[in-house]
Amino acid sequence: LGIEGQKHDYVEFEDMSNIAKAFVSMHQPHCEHAVEEVKGRSLQDAIDMVVQNPEKYSLKNNWLFDPNSRLCAFRFRNREYVLKRGPLRRIREEKENATKINALIKKTKIGRRKLVAVVPDVYTINSKEGGTLSEYVGSDCNELFYLGIKSVLSRKEVCDIQRKLCELSVLHRNFLPRNTIVVRDKIYLIDLEHVVFNARSSDHYHSLETSMLVG
Repeated sequence: LGIEGQKHDYVEFEDMSNIAKAFVSMHQPHCEHAVEEVKGRSLQDAIDMVVQNPEKYSLKNNWLFDPNSRLCAFRFRNREYVLKRGPLRRIREEKENATKINALIKKTKIGRRKLVAVVPDVYTINSKEGGTLSEYVGSDCNELFYLGIKSVLSRKEVCDIQRKLCELSVLHRNFLPRNTIVVRDKIYLIDLEHVVFNARSSDHYHSLETSMLVG
């Protein structure tokens, strides 16, 4: 709230306000988020509209903390998409990493489920910012946890995934419930811009202890 006579100059007041509002909204009872339909001649037209109105298409659920609306969800021609905005360099790294990991884990199964890295398309927004676009495949494990569905992945499956990546010397530093999606016979890994290749075994164990199981 702005207070009359306030002498302090809060340079980032708007950002602080957005963070506070996001914190409050994420602790409200879960409500179904209706994904907006975007009309346009092409998918590129639809993306442009979403980028211009990120708050309208912001991806909302019970756990998501995204005050700057970097994650957007929209429907175009009966398909649902997720758009993630970020620095162009990092966006490109995510696609490169996902492509490389998919080749490494080809035909890998965790129990009866196939392990898959989601390889997004990359869109340039301006000289510094870009976006990854992928089709929506399902709710991530963190969202399901908040909905009371807690038995999506077993501890053994989590450890088996980590062990497999370790064998390949791949460290997924964002291996978290929010970046793991389980749909029927597939386990999808997302948010792969911080992956390290040729990693040491000790790095994997530290990551496992402090990320997925704690998360």
